Amino acid sequence: MNYDVVSKIIEDPRVATLKFVGSTEVGKKLAEQCGRAMKRCAFELGGSDPFIVFDDAEIDLAVSKALQGRLHTTGQACNNAKRFIIHENIYNEFMSKLKSQLDSYIKVGDPMDPETTIGPLSMQKSKEDLTKQVKESIEKGATVSYGSLDWKMEDPNLKDGAYFYPMILENVQPGM
Repeated sequence: MNYDVVSKIIEDPRVATLKFVGSTEVGKKLAEQCGRAMKRCAFELGGSDPFIVFDDAEIDLAVSKALQGRLHTTGQACNNAKRFIIHENIYNEFMSKLKSQLDSYIKVGDPMDPETTIGPLSMQKSKEDLTKQVKESIEKGATVSYGSLDWKMEDPNLKDGAYFYPMILENVQPGM
């Protein structure tokens, strides 16, 4: 990143606000520049966005919100839930209901079709990177409890798109 150019953009009086999605390291530098220029700023710096369900939760409601929290925008919004932490007393019931709901919720397809709930990823490289991450996590001990890397798009008109079927990995540890 050319910080001299970015500094000039931030200092430009036509710029009112900086919004940045990226690393904490770059975010710190940009925040400093925004402070000097007295510009508003908003950052998404690679958070882990946990979805936490306690044992007194209404499980059906929690499952519904989990689906929305993870899968809206095909899971590509920076504020989508990324880690699910479920209390052990309700874990089995929650997971059973979640998997059942996924079966009826997921319709992978053309994002212009109103029936579609999961469209393609933003680019083929995103699909490749995600596939690599999942494979590495499985090699390190994560287990697949829903979905499969072997899934193939059935619609011949869409088979070359960056489609990735939703999966649930369990036993995920830091570094996976």
